[in-house]
Amino acid sequence: MLKFSANLGFLWQELALPDAIRAAKAAGFDAVECHWPYDTPVDEVKQALAETGLVMLGLNTVRGDLAAGENGLAALWGQEDEAERAIDQAIAYAAAINAQNVH
Repeated sequence: MLKFSANLGFLWQELALPDAIRAAKAAGFDAVECHWPYDTPVDEVKQALAETGLVMLGLNTVRGDLAAGENGLAALWGQEDEAERAIDQAIAYAAAINAQNVH
């Protein structure tokens, strides 16, 4: 049987992340993934995942300075330290919510 994941970077953007997780469960999704959860306290995401029984499949590292045209840091010359901080941040957040992947 197929299982479906809701990408909360595109679905329910008008909702806070914990409410989007709940909306995904109500819509029948089996899991969720998101882009950049860092403005949402970890405990709120953990609670929503626990309430719904959904798994967070993955999240992204921060993109950098969008106004400067950055969209990802790891490949930018001179941004190695910032990229490393972004990766560390993503790993810590993912570990705290038991996310399975970091992009």
